[in-house]
Amino acid sequence: MPVVQSIYHTGFIVENLDRALEFYTQVLGMDIEREPTLSDTPWLSEVVGYPDVIMRQAYVGVGDGHSIELIEYITQGAKLDPIRLIAIGPDRHTQPWWLTMSRHGGNGLRH
Repeated sequence: MPVVQSIYHTGFIVENLDRALEFYTQVLGMDIEREPTLSDTPWLSEVVGYPDVIMRQAYVGVGDGHSIELIEYITQGAKLDPIRLIAIGPDRHTQPWWLTMSRHGGNGLRH
């Protein structure tokens, strides 16, 4: 069985990116590692299951190589819906290894 050697980032969907950044930086003392940007690349729509999705995202961290990705949906009506994500079974990613929560009984590692 493969051994996890590192985790690049963990993503969280937030209602308000600016407020989330304020909390993570001013309350928890984390640093902004990537400034907020808008993302609308086609593969994002495929992963989250919303056509033409637009997200605003930023990364925070403490300098240990692991980041927290904070994501705010800009597209009207788009929201985090775990049941919907499980139903569509997102499985297209840009990285060769990806931890997926919707497969293999709720967890698993695919290549």
